[in-house]
Amino acid sequence: LREASADSVSAYRLIESEEKNKEPAILFMGEKGTDIALKMKELFWSSFPKEIPVKALYWNTGQQNSLEEYIRDSEYHILFSIGVDRYELLDTPHLDISEVITLNRNPRVYEILKDYFTEEEIRTLLNNLVKNFSLQNIIQHLTILNPVTLTDRIEVSLDLLQHYLNIRFKPNTIMSLYIHLSFLIERLVTKNPIESCRDPELFKKERSGFIGMVEKSFQNITDHYHVEIPISEIAYIYEFIEHNDDGEN
Repeated sequence: LREASADSVSAYRLIESEEKNKEPAILFMGEKGTDIALKMKELFWSSFPKEIPVKALYWNTGQQNSLEEYIRDSEYHILFSIGVDRYELLDTPHLDISEVITLNRNPRVYEILKDYFTEEEIRTLLNNLVKNFSLQNIIQHLTILNPVTLTDRIEVSLDLLQHYLNIRFKPNTIMSLYIHLSFLIERLVTKNPIESCRDPELFKKERSGFIGMVEKSFQNITDHYHVEIPISEIAYIYEFIEHNDDGEN
C-alpha cells in the first residue's frame, strides 16, 4: 500500500510539473453560435493595469469535446476559467460572470493573479472590473440590441417568471439570465435560434406548465421584437435555471 501511495504521489507531481511547464492561459467560455467568449475576453483584458504573459483561450457549449476534455487535452496550463454559467471543475478555478467583479474573494484566483500583479495593480484591476462588468456595460458590449430597452423588458419578464414559478432566483442567477436572455432575443431577432433539443416532444409533454409560464412571462418581449420563442430555446432556459439555481421560496 505504501508503494502504491508513493507511486500515486509521484504521478501527481509529474502531472503538476508538466502543467506548470506549459504556457499559461485563461479560458473564456461562451454559447454556441455567439462570440460572447471573445467579447468577455475583451472586457477582461481591457481591465488589466498592464500586459501580462498569459494567453486567452475560448470554449463554446456545443463543441465536440466536453469542457473537461478540452482542459485536460489543452497544450496550455489553464489558470482559471470565466463564463456565464457556473461550473464545478475539479482542478481549474472557475468564475461565473457575476463573480468577476469580486474575484479577490476567490482565494485560488487571487493567488494566481498575485503572480502577475502587485497588490496596488490588483486594486486597479478590481476597480476596472467593477466598471467594465456592470450589467448595463456587459449587455451593451455583448449584443447589437438597445441595452436599455432590452434590460427593461427582461426585468419585467423575469419578475413575472419568478412569480409564476413561486421562487426567487439568486442574484448571480439573475445576472446570468440577463445575459443569456439578451443573446436569446438577439438570436431570435437575427433568425438564428438554437435548434437542438434532445427530445422536444417529450419536453413539451413533461414541461407544458413551464412552457406556458415562459410564454406568458415573455409576451412583452415577443410582442416588442415581433418574435416567437421556440421550444428549443424554452428548453435551454429550463436547463439553465435547473443547472444554476435551486430557487428560494
